[in-house]
Amino acid sequence: MTTTVDQPTVREPRFAPDMFRACAEVATSALDADRRTAVVLTDPGPAPDFAEAAARHPTRVIEVSAHRRLAIGVAHGMALTGLRPVVHATTPFLDRRPHQELALLGRRGSAAVVVGPSAPGDLALLDALPGWTVQLPGHPAEAAGLLAAALRGDGPVYLGLSAPTS
Repeated sequence: MTTTVDQPTVREPRFAPDMFRACAEVATSALDADRRTAVVLTDPGPAPDFAEAAARHPTRVIEVSAHRRLAIGVAHGMALTGLRPVVHATTPFLDRRPHQELALLGRRGSAAVVVGPSAPGDLALLDALPGWTVQLPGHPAEAAGLLAAALRGDGPVYLGLSAPTS
């Protein structure tokens, strides 16, 4: 006799452009208003949402392309100098190495805000890390408000942005 058990489907995170745009607006405003704010971009090419801000603040808007581990390392270094970095990614941090870096980032007294799609692996790991706050907004206005609050704080924050699945 053979028994078949349905396995739950793990859904890949869906990119939520409206929430990312709302967060980019908040981060750009923070760059202009607070010299402590920095942005680390993990996507190739100058992100259109940050192009003008990068021109105004070339030392506080850093692009590392698709290198997640480097992005976390850069954010860690920035945080150690007193900046409040936002790591802005449009793909999840599913690789094991960035997770190790995220764990170190929260433990060493330097903290950043990580904005990216909420992949199940990311959420499980970050929720288990001491000191991290994991937030999953449901719409752009909520995402913008949570990022603004995170930038005013000092602890490590993961803001998971994903479009609703149907």
